[in-house]
Amino acid sequence: IYMNAMEQGYDWERDCSVELINPDESDGFSVNAGLRIRGGWSRHNQFPKHALRLFFREEYGDAKLNYPLFEDEGVSEFDKIDLRCAQNYSWANNSNSGYNTFVREVFTRDSQKDSGQPYTRSRYYHLYLNGMYWGIYQTQERSEARFASDYFGDNKDDYDVIKITGVENKDISATDGTTDKWDEIYAYTQQGFSSNVNYFRMEGKDASGKRIPGAEVYVDIDNLIDYMINIFYTGNYDSPVSAWGGNKSPNNMYAITNREKKTFGFKFFIHDGEHTLMNDATSGPGIGLYENRANIGERTGDDRMEVTSASRFHSQWLHYKLSKNEEYRIRFASRAWDQLTGNGIFTLDK
Repeated sequence: IYMNAMEQGYDWERDCSVELINPDESDGFSVNAGLRIRGGWSRHNQFPKHALRLFFREEYGDAKLNYPLFEDEGVSEFDKIDLRCAQNYSWANNSNSGYNTFVREVFTRDSQKDSGQPYTRSRYYHLYLNGMYWGIYQTQERSEARFASDYFGDNKDDYDVIKITGVENKDISATDGTTDKWDEIYAYTQQGFSSNVNYFRMEGKDASGKRIPGAEVYVDIDNLIDYMINIFYTGNYDSPVSAWGGNKSPNNMYAITNREKKTFGFKFFIHDGEHTLMNDATSGPGIGLYENRANIGERTGDDRMEVTSASRFHSQWLHYKLSKNEEYRIRFASRAWDQLTGNGIFTLDK
C-alpha cells in the first residue's frame, strides 16, 4: 500500500499488528487492526513519507481499541485513529525540511480547545514499521460521526459530516449523512446576509435576534468566529481554502451538524495546520509574517477567493458573506478582542 499510496478505500487496507510501548513502562496495548495510507495531496510519490490510518474492527480481532490515548482529556474507545506526519516538511523533502517544527499542527488544534470549542486531540510517538524506525508521528482523532456521537451524544447516524473528498477534485461532500443542510446554507449565502432576516436565520432567530421556537439552527456562529480567528492568526493558507488553488478550492475543512437536533448548528474543526506560522516568504505560496488570510475575498487579482457552486462551498466563504452584516462584524470584533488582547489565548504571554 505504501508504493500505491494514491489508492484509497477498503480494497487498499491491510491487516497489521500494532503495539504501543510507553517509555515509562506503563501499560500500552497490542492489537490487530487494519492499516491504510491517509491524506490528500501528500499521497503523491514526491512525498516519501506518508501518513497512516488504523482501523479497529471485529474482522481483525477487537471491534474497538479500548485505551486512553489522550489520558483523561478525551474518550478511551476508538474505531479508527490517524497517524499524521510532516510530509511536506519532513527531512525526506530536502528543500522544505527547515520548516519542520512538529508543533504547528497540534498548536492550531489545541488553540481551538483554548477558545472553548470542540477540537481533535493528539499525542506524539516514535513509529516503527516492521522493526524499521519511521520517524516522529502524531495521533489525531477524526472529526467524523463517531467522534461527534462520542463527544456530543446521540447516535452517530444522526450526524452530517461535510469535508473534502478526493485527492484531485477537491469537492465538498458528506462522508456521513447528507449535504442537504449545508446546501441550504449555501443558498442563503447567494441571497446574502446584509439584512438581519437572513443573518439571524442562521441561528433560528427572527429579524430582531429573538429565538423562534422550533426553528432550525444552521450555524454555531461563535464556533465559526473562533475557527476563523484561528485561521487568520496562524496565517493558514491551506485551510479551509487553499492558496495553491488560487483561493478557489476548499481544502482541509471539516464541518459537523446533528440533522435530528434543530438546535445544533454546524460546528467547524481546525484540520491540517501544517502551513501556518511561517516567518519567511519561501514556503510555497505563503508569504511568511505578512500572510493575510482575512481579506482574500476582496483581492483584485487571480488569487481572489471565489465560490461558484455548492460543491466548492466552504467555511471561509460563509464567514466572508456573513461579514457583510453589521451584527456579525460586531460579534466577531468582540471575540477577536477577547482572544488577541489582555489575557487572551493569542496574546504573546499565552
